[in-house]
Amino acid sequence: MPEAAPASDERKRLIRRIHAEARSRGMDTDARRDLQRSATGKVSCADMTVDELRSVIRAMGTPRDRLPQGPGAGKLRALWISAWHLGVVRDRTDAGLAAWLRRQTGLETAAWTDPAGLARAIEALKLWLAREAGVDWSPSARIDRHGRTHEHDNPRARVMEAQWRILARLGAVESDSGAALSACAAQHAEPGRAGSHLALDDRQADALIRHLGARIRAAKDGDA
Repeated sequence: MPEAAPASDERKRLIRRIHAEARSRGMDTDARRDLQRSATGKVSCADMTVDELRSVIRAMGTPRDRLPQGPGAGKLRALWISAWHLGVVRDRTDAGLAAWLRRQTGLETAAWTDPAGLARAIEALKLWLAREAGVDWSPSARIDRHGRTHEHDNPRARVMEAQWRILARLGAVESDSGAALSACAAQHAEPGRAGSHLALDDRQADALIRHLGARIRAAKDGDA
């Protein structure tokens, strides 16, 4: 018989630790729940036994898997989460990123506090996403209110474009055209804004990336 899940002091302590460990790794609620599901088959800590809660803590990895604080580490983490939304990784956590970096670059977490090591890690991940997911990191065109065209870095737009091409290859959308992506983007734009993924602000772009990521994972799971 499986162990019951009483409201014990030990369970409360373990749940608090899981939440604290998640925060220290920069994991949002979705990432934490994904890890919990992967480790135990259950989404909520409230439904877990003491042994299952300990399994979640083990699955979070060791302290060496924690990313340092700072904008560089934030960029590295954002790229890794993009890899999850592109459907090329299954573990979106810092521990998953740390394991990938050790395999691909030999870098340990301590190296990420060094600007050169962090830059190397970021570049390695961008190159890998270009190969594995077809992300084109070149600058995007932007038209200002005077009708002039400017080039600027827009990594969110490039991730969305790659996601749309992946969905087309999976047969989840009918066309991989920019017009088709723009029609989808219009559903996430503020009223009155141009219906293009290039016109979305960061919040709207992140929402569309999450939406497309869920569609990619559902399509891939359906093929499994």
